[in-house]
Amino acid sequence: MARKKERPETPPEFEKESLLGANAGEVLAAIRESRSLTDMPAEQATLGACLMERAAISRVSGWLLAEDFSEPAHRVLYEEVQRLYDLVIPVDLVTLQSALPPAQLEACGGLKYLMQLQDSAPTAAAVVPYARAVKTSAQRRATRDAICSLLLKADHERRLRLRDVLDHTTGGEIRLIGMDELLIAEQKVEYLYKPLIPFPGVTVLFGPEGAGKSLLALTLAHAFVHGHAWLGKFHSDKRGGVLFVDAETGQPGTTERIADLDAGAGVRSEYAIYHRQKAEADVFGGDAPQGDEPEQRRVRFWFRKDMDVVLDGRPLLSVPNILIGPVHDIGARFVILDSMASLSGATDLNKREVAGPIIDRLKAFAEQHLLSILLLAHPPKSQLGEAIGARGVAGSGAIAWIADSMLLIVKAGGGTRIVEHKKARHPREFEERFRINETPGPDQLGSVFTHGGVVTEPIVPKMEQACDAIVTVLQVGPMMSEEVRAAVKRTVECGDRTFDDAISSLKREKAITSRTVNRKAQYSLASGGPQ
Repeated sequence: MARKKERPETPPEFEKESLLGANAGEVLAAIRESRSLTDMPAEQATLGACLMERAAISRVSGWLLAEDFSEPAHRVLYEEVQRLYDLVIPVDLVTLQSALPPAQLEACGGLKYLMQLQDSAPTAAAVVPYARAVKTSAQRRATRDAICSLLLKADHERRLRLRDVLDHTTGGEIRLIGMDELLIAEQKVEYLYKPLIPFPGVTVLFGPEGAGKSLLALTLAHAFVHGHAWLGKFHSDKRGGVLFVDAETGQPGTTERIADLDAGAGVRSEYAIYHRQKAEADVFGGDAPQGDEPEQRRVRFWFRKDMDVVLDGRPLLSVPNILIGPVHDIGARFVILDSMASLSGATDLNKREVAGPIIDRLKAFAEQHLLSILLLAHPPKSQLGEAIGARGVAGSGAIAWIADSMLLIVKAGGGTRIVEHKKARHPREFEERFRINETPGPDQLGSVFTHGGVVTEPIVPKMEQACDAIVTVLQVGPMMSEEVRAAVKRTVECGDRTFDDAISSLKREKAITSRTVNRKAQYSLASGGPQ
């Protein structure tokens, strides 16, 4: 049997020289050199990820420091990346090259090395594990240096213990990284409105027809452009213009809603329609900017009739670069797209291969131009009237995975609406389900939308409410269709479509039966049905 190698009584490098002797410094230098802890691939991958996506910088900013990099050139590059990020300047090969003085750029390896750095990161999504490896190496180097300093003052027994610590601290480790940690752990996320709308990023607002998606989006645009807290609660530290691409409501309805919001807030807004073929936008809802009126204090609308001319038959969501002109014209930081169905040109958004590329293109556009994009979407027809979850939106297989945030809006009783945060950019930053109240403004003029508090009870879809109401009404006996419809609509405040869906659902479940009386439908509870 092989004998276990015994530890020498005195470390070899200290056998001939006193710890305080002339060669002590050389000995410590040898230890430091022999135990060098530099994770060069991790440093390169971290910088490369930061050059690939701005979101990668936000995930490491604040806890990864320039001094954590062992390579001096990497420290310089990371400091410059952080400086550009803090100034809200896009960070890429071109901007980083331009920001560095020529001599400093050359000392860091030049443009060729910057390109190598970008290629060294397999994916920007894994920037947190890369940066952790850099941080861990830095911490081990600091621990090693501290122990080496203590060795100068330690006695023989303590030196042995310190060397054990040194060996353990600088030894290699293998740790499994979970997928959630790989993608989202310890992210530092910026927001347009925290925690609902990430900046930059794509937020999907979805809900049944008539739930108030367009109106909610308009209240967001109105609050942002005037620097007000949305619903009196959600504040934004971002400033800029808003581009509202409207292929649903149209100018007359939108003009009326703006006037209503203005009256409620006691402000006068200036909005404009964007025409790509005209030098100036047509102004409505107020006077054109005068003097030093900031251009970015404007919401510019792009309505369907103007898009028909501009897009030349190309769906906007297939070529989002069409938005570059109006975005730059007003310094937009917020883009609202109403809606996905109207702007995509797709015949079947339920297909993942159709919806996925749309969200991917919008995310890339948002990252490149530093924007928050709000995309309005409808539930697929198969979901109409049913309980809607995070996947209850057209194209949900792709949207629920790719989108940064998802908000569901439904109508509740008494004219209120409920918003549920279905998906968040950061898993620890979900907003609780809340109610939106609409009340008259000062002197009963206009409308004011406010946060109505947290809603603890689950959202009950209108159709489910309508089903319960139909069963309750029919408890008294058979009733003609119009009588049932009138009674249910008084109770639930639902539309004809919801009522018809509820009737169809109850028939499929065989909870009710129908027969024709004088060419009109008469409903009654089925034998053995709900009582």
